[in-house]
Amino acid sequence: MEGNPSCCVLCKTKEEDSTHLFDGCSFVRIFWNQFCDWWGVNWVGVESFDALLKILFSVNFSGHICSLWLIALAATLWSIWLMRNENIFYIKKLYVKELLFNSKMRALVWMKALKSGSFGNADDWWERPITCLNVGCLGLTHWLRRGGDLTFVCFLNGL
Repeated sequence: MEGNPSCCVLCKTKEEDSTHLFDGCSFVRIFWNQFCDWWGVNWVGVESFDALLKILFSVNFSGHICSLWLIALAATLWSIWLMRNENIFYIKKLYVKELLFNSKMRALVWMKALKSGSFGNADDWWERPITCLNVGCLGLTHWLRRGGDLTFVCFLNGL
């Protein structure tokens, strides 16, 4: 399959489509397991991109935690896409650890952009994002109540 222009650049074993890129790829599956472990949820592979989104959006979080989760998901999907493109256009070597770091960092930057004032204990964010909320470090509820548009966050500072 390698050398085929429609081959997945992450695993180089199968043809790339949205389902494969965001879930079917062995590289991305390893990543999703680590991402979900970071959140304390179990990861189960799916059959389609629609099913992936359905599962990700059905995780039973509420309030601030749900806001964090959704922002982290947006940052993660964007990070996967960027890593794919970096490999295609810059022939950059791929590492799951780097993808996880970039996803966490983008989500953190996007969340900080939503909140004025201090973020609180960012160390908690790196270990387990849910504990970050236990010390009240985000305060996204006020921003969301004002009718904020989360899609705006995805384009701040090019992150």
